[in-house]
Amino acid sequence: MGTDIKLQCLGLLTAFLLGVAGGVLYDVLRPLRYKTGDKIGILIDVAFSAAVGYMLFLYAMASSSARLGFWELSASFLGFIAYIYSLSKLFFPLLERIYHFAGLLIEKNKNFIKKIRLYRKNLFKKT
Repeated sequence: MGTDIKLQCLGLLTAFLLGVAGGVLYDVLRPLRYKTGDKIGILIDVAFSAAVGYMLFLYAMASSSARLGFWELSASFLGFIAYIYSLSKLFFPLLERIYHFAGLLIEKNKNFIKKIRLYRKNLFKKT
């Protein structure tokens, strides 16, 4: 029984894209790691490691041999590195702007809620 080259190429491409997805997840979590303290940053790193490990586990279970070999791990690592050194430079500044805008919206909503509380307090004063 021979090995199908098309299936091997598809498996390596899937592993490469899995590495790219890990890179995207890393970029999504990176601004949160920078903005939070050390303890929360450690928790975010643990969550990232668990998520990538879970993705690799699911990939290994979905493959025909139910194992994760050296070539699949290498392709995932290359996908991660390729994303970090190429597309991350374009994607990360966009994410920082999105997080900054979300922070501004949250800050505005805090002030709006405080104003509503003060208005309610003045409106329903006990006499």
